[in-house]
Amino acid sequence: MLGQSRFTRLLLLVLLVLSTVGVLQLALAQDAQVNYPAYSVVASADGITLPEGLTAGYTTLNFQNDTEIPFSPIFARFKEGKTMPDFMTAMQAGGPGPVVEVVDVLGSPTVNPGETLSATYDLTAGEYIVLSFSADGPPNILPLVVGEAAADAITTEPEADVNLVMVDFAFALPGEIAAGEQTWKLDNIGDQVHQIEIYSVPEDATLAGMITEFTEVIQNMEPNSGRPDFGHELVYSWAAIGPDVAAWATLDLPPGQYFIACFVPESDAAEMVTHFAHGMVRLVTVR
Repeated sequence: MLGQSRFTRLLLLVLLVLSTVGVLQLALAQDAQVNYPAYSVVASADGITLPEGLTAGYTTLNFQNDTEIPFSPIFARFKEGKTMPDFMTAMQAGGPGPVVEVVDVLGSPTVNPGETLSATYDLTAGEYIVLSFSADGPPNILPLVVGEAAADAITTEPEADVNLVMVDFAFALPGEIAAGEQTWKLDNIGDQVHQIEIYSVPEDATLAGMITEFTEVIQNMEPNSGRPDFGHELVYSWAAIGPDVAAWATLDLPPGQYFIACFVPESDAAEMVTHFAHGMVRLVTVR
C-alpha cells in the first residue's frame, strides 16, 4: 500500500508539471499574437481618405478600394529636411533616382475593386505622403503626419512566415512556400527601389521559359501602350519599396507555380533598363 501511495503522489506531481507547462505554452502563444494598431486608407469615388491620429511604432494600414479600378497607392515618408516642393521637383526629374533622395518609399499593395489588403509598417514620427496615380488626370499627392510614439507603442516586429529579401538585382526567398494565408516580410536591403509582381503560371513553367515569354511581350509593346498583358494572372503586386525599408504583408496563395518579377527601371542607368532585364526574377512553388 505504501508503494502505491508513493506512486500515486508521483503521478499527480508529473500531471501537475505537465499541466503547468501546457499553461505556459498557451500563454506564450497568446503573447506572440500581437494586435497592432490598425487604420484604414480608403479609395472611393470622392477621393482618398487618410487616417488621423497615427503615432510612431508598428502599425497596420488596411487599404480599402471602393472604386471600380485598381488602387495602387505609394506610401512614403520625407527624409529629414525634405519637403513637398523637393518631392515635386524630384517627380518632374523623372525616374526613381531623384525621388529616393527626397523620400523613403514604403510602398503598399495593389488593391482590386471591392477588396481590402493589409500591410504593417514600422512608422517613425514625421511627415509622409500617399501618392496615387490616375489614368485620366494628374496624380493625387496627399500629406500624412505621424506623431511621436505613445507610451504603449508596440516595438515588436511582426513574425513572418516567409522572408522575401530584395537586392540589386535579385529576389531571395524559399523555393517552396506553404499554401494559405501567410505573413510575408518584404525586405529591401539593396541600394535601389524595387517592386514585387507575382504571377500565377503553369505548373510545368521554367524560369528560362518565363523570362523568354515576358521579354517577348515587352519587346513587342507599342510605345505608351500602358501596362503589358503577359497572359498570366497577376495575383499580387507591391508598389515600389525603397532601400533599407521593410514591410509586412498578408498573402493567401493557393497551391501552384508563381513567377516573381521587378520591372522598376534602374535608377542610375543612362538608358531605360529595368531590373527584370538584369535578371530580377524568381520562380517559386506553393504547396
